[in-house]
Amino acid sequence: MPVPPAPVVYNAEERDLPPWARQGHFHFIRVDGGEIESKKALRTHWGVHFSERETEILSNIYGKYSDTLFKRLGEADYNWIWVTWSNGWSTPEEEAQWAVLRRFIQDAHSRQIKVTAYLSASNMFWESMFRDEPRSITWVRIEDGLPLNYHGRKNKMRFLADIGNPEWRAYVLDKAGAAIDAGVDGVFFDNIKGPIEYLQLLFSEFQDMAAKKARSSGNRKAVLYVNAHLEPEKMALFDIGELIHNEYGKTTPGVWDDIGWDVGNVRKTKFLHGSKYPWQSHKYELDVYHCGTRESCIPSPVEQKLSIVEAWAFGSAFSKNLEGPFLAAIIAESDEGMQAWKAIAQYNRWISAHREFYTDVSPMADIAVLAQSDGRGPAESATFRLMDHLLKQSIMFETKVVRRFAQGRPFEQFAALLIAEPIGALHQSEKEALRRFVEGGGRVLATAGDRERLPWLDIRPITGQSLARLADNQPPLQLFEEVDKLTAGRHITMGRASHVLGNAMVKNDRRAAFVHLINYQHDRPEQDLTLTIDLKKIFQTNDVDEVAAVQAVVVSPDSDGQYRPKTSITDAIMTVTLDRLVHYSIVVLRR
Repeated sequence: MPVPPAPVVYNAEERDLPPWARQGHFHFIRVDGGEIESKKALRTHWGVHFSERETEILSNIYGKYSDTLFKRLGEADYNWIWVTWSNGWSTPEEEAQWAVLRRFIQDAHSRQIKVTAYLSASNMFWESMFRDEPRSITWVRIEDGLPLNYHGRKNKMRFLADIGNPEWRAYVLDKAGAAIDAGVDGVFFDNIKGPIEYLQLLFSEFQDMAAKKARSSGNRKAVLYVNAHLEPEKMALFDIGELIHNEYGKTTPGVWDDIGWDVGNVRKTKFLHGSKYPWQSHKYELDVYHCGTRESCIPSPVEQKLSIVEAWAFGSAFSKNLEGPFLAAIIAESDEGMQAWKAIAQYNRWISAHREFYTDVSPMADIAVLAQSDGRGPAESATFRLMDHLLKQSIMFETKVVRRFAQGRPFEQFAALLIAEPIGALHQSEKEALRRFVEGGGRVLATAGDRERLPWLDIRPITGQSLARLADNQPPLQLFEEVDKLTAGRHITMGRASHVLGNAMVKNDRRAAFVHLINYQHDRPEQDLTLTIDLKKIFQTNDVDEVAAVQAVVVSPDSDGQYRPKTSITDAIMTVTLDRLVHYSIVVLRR
């Protein structure tokens, strides 16, 4: 596939992110469905095991079962969904579904539910395409003389298109344009396969088309987001869309017998924060649950709750996938399905009633971790082990991602940069950014080898003991003590809590802050949990008198109302004791 001349790449702007799509303002759920989705499932490894009943409900979710679906969505306060508009069949084969979806989109809008159209950027069901679009034979991506299958040879009915073929891109854009004409509020592209230059061209062409349609109709431009995952070579695609969507989760939250306490979902969210612009909204879903793949099982009610708050407590939103047994269960109102759905509804509705805690807030951190590789893993790398242990110690940090230094929080907002692995090749602009960080008083902690190789960074070497502990997947306590000295202590310090994650967020006006607490143990509430909170660090002030009057209350979806915990303040250090932490609570601090 020849590489094209560098395209004029579209850069998304904050003004094109509508209020309803801003972080903290939406609950999103995938509603994949219709005949073209059920046929896709039967031709794909994850859907071939759907029962006859599950397939029938999936096929008719936008028609026969739409009233029941909208009832469920209302119960759980979902105000944003996506629908299957085009997933790789020919236009003539998909048009029947479009007619059904036009009515469905109107029904959704009448219920104040926004709608995204799901489209595949590169998938082709060849028997449909070759039959109805004979020219599409020339659109197939060829490698080693053979058509390239989606997800390898186990999906023999799915070919990948050559994203560099202008006829294919025009074909996809015509489908996306039809979705905008039908009234969708956004477009999501999946199956992001091919050279990034051609993908940038496709999505830039989409944005230009969407902007023209908005000017012509007088409507807001449809928002764009794409499934770029966390592959470094494709993260530049983030800059073209107004939102970020990832399906990087590999287990539901919990403390499990086989994998222990896994905080990988939060670690990947932190990686993503360093890869995107702060104004871009973000949502993610779990690709795999602890019980199995997302299309094969229904997680327990507690897992549903923790999955939601694991995203929201760290500045993201949770994307729920319904396809398969779960969709059939909530339509048929089975006990297992409805118990899980009630848990989702309980937490979603509570969050909606307390949006103040999630809107116009920013994370607090003096520390940045330099990430140099694919944000999906490997989890055993020193960098990702360091991030996991920082999380489990409730030490506030964000990330700076190589090749993405212009994104995320700026370097000048951090006091220390932690680099747990040898620094790879840096662009000149990245070297200059690091040099400015050091000249501005920032401290770099990295390997001894990097200290010798990069003397201009004035590196404090991470001790061999700390690196050895990371290699053994143990917390590098000596490193944490040194970081505490460099940053004048921690925002919060947890008392004896075996599997509790804490995260502090502050309102942008600095009048209130929120300490989110998540208990990963499903059936073991934490009793008499004590927190030490540095109010000067939380509210970024040196005025002890100003924070002396800070009041704390505890709120939780697991209990009614709020209560004032036991507190004391000495020299701007507040000690808070929670009576009980079941699954999720927030300590609300106001001054």
